[in-house]
Amino acid sequence: MKSWIVLVSLAFLVRPVLAEQGPCPNTMASSVGAASVNAGTSATCQVQVVLFGAPIGIAAVICPSKVLTYPAHEACLGAGSPGHYCGTGDAAPVTLQNCACEEVGTPALGFGVVVCKCRNAGTAGTISTGKTFQCQDD
Repeated sequence: MKSWIVLVSLAFLVRPVLAEQGPCPNTMASSVGAASVNAGTSATCQVQVVLFGAPIGIAAVICPSKVLTYPAHEACLGAGSPGHYCGTGDAAPVTLQNCACEEVGTPALGFGVVVCKCRNAGTAGTISTGKTFQCQDD
């Protein structure tokens, strides 16, 4: 009998909370493109050709120590959509790459090029995504 009273009491407590949420916001999730961001410190790689041990400079390239890549996903940006609301979706992984200046080619044969080379270093964390849901009728 006591559990019945508790359930009825909870129903009266929850109903006002649901009513406070207000009308449907009429929004949806919007697409956000993938993006890469340089992180950490940067080094300057002298992009050069090495011919028979003699470097010939071509240009300088900034080489970040780390690159974070955010995947394409959806986010709650306020775009309108009647009868819907934007809420939290699944988490999406953010990938990490470690970068460094490296000589590529065959220096033993007298030819090589110094470039900024990045290698996958796994996942740096996650970002929250948005998702479109249908509003419940009152």
